[in-house]
Order: sequence, then C-alpha cells, then structure tokens
Amino acid sequence: DYFQRILDYYESEDQHLRAAKALHNLSNIAFERGDYEDALSYLNKARSYIEKGNPNYAGPKQPLWAYNKVARGLIQYRLKDYPNAYVNMMEGMRLSRDFGQLYLTEQVCKYISEYWEETGNADSALHYYKLHKHYTDSLNNEENIRKLAFQEAQATYEKELLVEKQQRELQDSQHNRQSLILVATISGLTLLLVVLLLLLKLSRNRAKQAELERTNLKQELTLRNK
Repeated sequence: DYFQRILDYYESEDQHLRAAKALHNLSNIAFERGDYEDALSYLNKARSYIEKGNPNYAGPKQPLWAYNKVARGLIQYRLKDYPNAYVNMMEGMRLSRDFGQLYLTEQVCKYISEYWEETGNADSALHYYKLHKHYTDSLNNEENIRKLAFQEAQATYEKELLVEKQQRELQDSQHNRQSLILVATISGLTLLLVVLLLLLKLSRNRAKQAELERTNLKQELTLRNK
C-alpha cells in the first residue's frame, strides 16, 4: 500500500525513473509472496518507464536496468524458464559489474551458480560460485574500509572535542585567575583606602586633642598670672 501510493504519486508527476523504482519494490514484495506473475508484470511496467526516462534527467539508467534484468532472470529461474533466466541474469551481471553495483553483482553470481547447478553444469556452477565469493569478499573489504574510516573519523572528532575542552578549561582557568587577581587588587585598594581614611581621621583627632590641650594650658597660665 505504501509503495503503491508512492507509485501513484510519481506517475501523476511523470517521474518515470522514480516510478520504476517503486515498481521494483512492488515486484520484490510480490516475489516474496510467491506471486511470480504479478512480480513480472511490475517489472514489465518498470521497464517501460525506464525506457521513457525523465525529460529533465540526463543521468545513467544502468542501475535500474541491471536490477530489472536480475530480478526478471530470478523470477524466470523460479518459473523454470531457464533459457530466458540465463540471458537476463547474465545481462544483469554485466550491467551491475560495469556500473560498480557490487551487491547486485554478488547476488546474481550466486543465482547463476545455482542455475548451472540446477541444469547439471558443475564446472560453470563452481566458476560462478567462486565469483560470488570474490564479490562477497570485496563487499566485506569495502565494509571493513568504511568501518575503519568511520572509526578513524570518530577518533579524530573525539580528539578534537578533547582538545577543545582542554582549551576551554584553560581559558576558564585563566579567566578565573584574572578574576581572582582583579578581586584581590580591588580588595587590597579598598583596604588601603580604609586604612588611609582611618589614619587621616586619627591624625585629625590627635590634632584636635593637641589644640585642646594648648588651649587649656593657656587658660591655666593666664589664671596663675593673675
């Protein structure tokens, strides 16, 4: 139902190549159910859309052709239409290999090996089984390379995060140190100002006391002279 809605939308927009992809998905669903005739019908319709193409799309159609050929060959193989199955699977293998579709090439080599085994050609069955293993190993190597590349990128990213964190902590530490120095300086200046004010007040009090004592002394001398 989901892929059918997608197909309806692409057909209404004249997106022929995307409609072909949706039809391939519907064909695969029908194949898994064992509805081989329906699966072939979807593939035939997809083929017509691939032939039409999109007016504004100049990209390659080979990946779609390769999948269509392989899927068609596999269905014909299940229907025991061996001659047509072999032709389509071989053409699908050529297209997928030329366009670098390793997974599809690996799968079709497996199917061709099974085909030759079914038809009694042990040498050809072994040959395509070896090709199947070769492409399986290539896929595994690609996957390992991707994993290693991802791990390396992840390690680099984590290292950059650590360096950034250390720089941020250093900046924070320097900022805190500068803040402490500023606070200590302000506190010291404030204390110095308070001390100076106290000393000034003390000095004034002493001056007043000395002036008061001189006044009292004068008054006492005046009284004695009388």
